Amino acid sequence: MEKNQLIFILAILITVALPFAFMLLGLIIQGVSNAITTVISMFLGGVIGFAVRNYVTYVGVVHHEFAHALLAFITGAKIKKITLIPKGATLGSVEFAPRGYKVFQSLQLTLSSIAPVICGTISLFIMWKYILPHCSAPWHYIIFFYVFISILFHADLSLQDISNALKGLPLTMLVVFGLSLVIITVVTYL
Repeated sequence: MEKNQLIFILAILITVALPFAFMLLGLIIQGVSNAITTVISMFLGGVIGFAVRNYVTYVGVVHHEFAHALLAFITGAKIKKITLIPKGATLGSVEFAPRGYKVFQSLQLTLSSIAPVICGTISLFIMWKYILPHCSAPWHYIIFFYVFISILFHADLSLQDISNALKGLPLTMLVVFGLSLVIITVVTYL
């Protein structure tokens, strides 16, 4: 197989794998969060487990919603409303209007929808690598793990997040393919 064919195949693999990797990571985070919630519920009861998951860790909800807003803003969408007050089964929400050409709207939908996974993963990495080593007093560890677990619990994707991400996915995958093709080609021939 010649070099150009390999570049093309690699670009296709990246295009297919990348968006689904973020969604899969979101489902894994959700599974870990559910497992922790189940353990809490076994020892303290279902109501307490639910309250810990949704209200005690509310810092994570704020992080989740601001992640949506941040990536929507960065990609050019107009933020209409951020709600951080729980209402029914919804703990928070971000309303935004995609703007620009269809390809930009697709990127805005997809990236802002998977934002909690992207921003949550980055935040948890930064906390673990750069903040945890500086914890020295017991209260430092308590605050660190409270914020860490709060972000972890809410760095997943809701059904609405997945639905919105899928709406923009086809054009987003085209952009990812084009970028992959260019980057791999440049790296290969340099």
